[in-house]
Amino acid sequence: MKARPIQVRRFKDAKGGYRVLASWRRPERAVREAKVDLWIPELAPRVGLMRSYRQGRIGWKELNELYACQLRSPEAQNLLKPLALLSVRRNMVLLCDCPGGTKCPNRVLIQELESCRRDGNFALKLHERDA
Repeated sequence: MKARPIQVRRFKDAKGGYRVLASWRRPERAVREAKVDLWIPELAPRVGLMRSYRQGRIGWKELNELYACQLRSPEAQNLLKPLALLSVRRNMVLLCDCPGGTKCPNRVLIQELESCRRDGNFALKLHERDA
């Protein structure tokens, strides 16, 4: 089965798929009920990382690199893998709540989801203490 493309859209254009929001900002109730199917704050760039970018202490490229490293952690992978599997079976839309929307970390999230899909490894890793 050919994997479906993952799209990034602003809230106002959030149609045509399973709508996922990876943001620390909790969506307002009306928006959440009308536009968001799944809110996963744990997959958002860390607050300190975004603050460093907005304050000019790191650039866009460094933000993307650090965010990609964050998404490769075992904890993030345990959230990404089921989401990647779902994205193979359903249209998925990553909702963008970035001011301006021109530079959106969701592009990094898409790359990591697509990497999971390419590898075909959707199995979650158990912590050693759980085994």
